[in-house]
Amino acid sequence: MKKKTVSLLVIITALVVIGAGYAVTSRQSAVTRTVVEESAFPGLLGQINDVAALEITGAEQSFEIRHDGDQWVVSALADFPAEFDRVKKALLELGELKTVEAKTADPERYGVLGLNEPGNEEGAGMKVRVLGADDTAMAAAILGNAGRGTTDLVYLRRDGEDQTWVARRKPNLGEDPRDWVDTMLMKIDLERVRRITLTHADGERVGIYKEAHDDKEFLLEDVPIEASLKSPLSMDSIARVVSVLRFEEVFAASDIPDDKEPDTVGSFETFDGATISISLYVEEEATWAKVAATYDADAAVAPAMVPEEDMGLDEAPPESQSDVEGAEASEEVEAEPAPEEMDVAAEIEGIAARTGQW
Repeated sequence: MKKKTVSLLVIITALVVIGAGYAVTSRQSAVTRTVVEESAFPGLLGQINDVAALEITGAEQSFEIRHDGDQWVVSALADFPAEFDRVKKALLELGELKTVEAKTADPERYGVLGLNEPGNEEGAGMKVRVLGADDTAMAAAILGNAGRGTTDLVYLRRDGEDQTWVARRKPNLGEDPRDWVDTMLMKIDLERVRRITLTHADGERVGIYKEAHDDKEFLLEDVPIEASLKSPLSMDSIARVVSVLRFEEVFAASDIPDDKEPDTVGSFETFDGATISISLYVEEEATWAKVAATYDADAAVAPAMVPEEDMGLDEAPPESQSDVEGAEASEEVEAEPAPEEMDVAAEIEGIAARTGQW
């Protein structure tokens, strides 16, 4: 190979290396310019206590979680109380949301990122608006698809802007109103249930009961002599209604017509003085329940005391010297406090608060 040719190759190689170095430097410089974390909603964190409502618009519906008195309520669920911690977490996550990289500003590309307006047939996102007391938007944006490679990133387009962004710390916002409430109405241990009475609209009445706390099975009231039960478990299933009771939909109790009679009323009485009344209304394929909860300390039934002879305590063993010394020593040690008893009154008050208006 000629010396001139070798020199030319060296020059070309040097130019390629220099060009590659320049490209890397330029790319790093570009990343430095665009990957800068900035608050998506400047000032929102400092105004969290001034938020009056959170408006969510998804693919299926739009609803509002608003501050009402001393609680948050969900408008689409007849103002059923929202979980405070859920709302607080969502507002903090929105306040901490940061843009990290600018993306397209071309509306034709919004659908790819899931940043089209809700209701759009292609690439629609979820619109969120944080509102102040006068319904002015403290923050508003459309949240789109998750960023590539991680669920911590989300595409974002602020209201009124063409520019889109990749943002860090994707907020956990539920698109269904039920995502914002605790659907648990009550949870009562089956062992606590003493008596259940079911009364149907035609006057038919069925009652089951337990005589004592430690009874394993319910007894059926007014059983004809010639009749017998197919299975005692069928009565247990009636009692399990209140063991874990959740709701799927809710509307205001005031919307029930005054002349509307329930199809069935179930009364659940516990040994500790609580009474839960559940009125059922059957509407086409849905069954609605109106719950009432009361507490009467005088109605509580204490567990039966076990006679000493049944406990094998009728004859005390002779005391040894070590027993006496141990007893004397134990007098100096404070007895452990008894386990705290359930506050039934507070429990029933909570059930009444969650069910009384709905």
